[in-house]
Amino acid sequence: AARWYREFLATWPNDQTAPTMNMLLAEVLFAAKDFDGAIEEFERTAYDYPAHPGAEKAGYFALLAHEEHIKLMPKNDPTYRGLIAKRASSSLRFAKAYPTNQHTPEILDGVIEDELTLGDMDGVIVATQLVIALVPPAPQPLREKAWTTYANAVFDKAQYREAETAYTKVLEFRSLPAKDRATYEERLATCVYKQGEALQKEGKLSEAAGEFLRV
Repeated sequence: AARWYREFLATWPNDQTAPTMNMLLAEVLFAAKDFDGAIEEFERTAYDYPAHPGAEKAGYFALLAHEEHIKLMPKNDPTYRGLIAKRASSSLRFAKAYPTNQHTPEILDGVIEDELTLGDMDGVIVATQLVIALVPPAPQPLREKAWTTYANAVFDKAQYREAETAYTKVLEFRSLPAKDRATYEERLATCVYKQGEALQKEGKLSEAAGEFLRV
């Protein structure tokens, strides 16, 4: 079946039914557990044709194929991290193309976890900002997780002004456990202190004093 779908697409690539045929090709490959091939064809169906009704579904199915592929791969396999990175990239592509899809908040939350697994803090920051900016808003637990993860990420990267803003937001969450609240209050004070310290090194003593007073 895959052979004939490919034959059709090679012969009539611009036919109005080409996206449908490409989707069927992807589904056949998925059923055959050729997940690399299925991912490629789902993504082609979703993103490489002019807008069509099945594009969003195809983009989502690509992520399901990534999930199935990763399930088959032991975590100690040399290619495992590469598969995680590809899933994160595909998920970001879907979220940016279809920000109002009902699955997008959970997909972006998965990106955050993937980027944490990879140790890519810049990727974590991008993904958390996308969750925070979603319209309509992500479910509150995911928003709170995104804000907290973003705050910790920018703090670890010594971006203290951004971290101050983020921790101020995090401390507004009523669900925050008392132990975490104490930790983040301490980090908030550290953010302000570090900004004062930077101003002091620049010789801006008056501004530095203002920051130390805020602490």
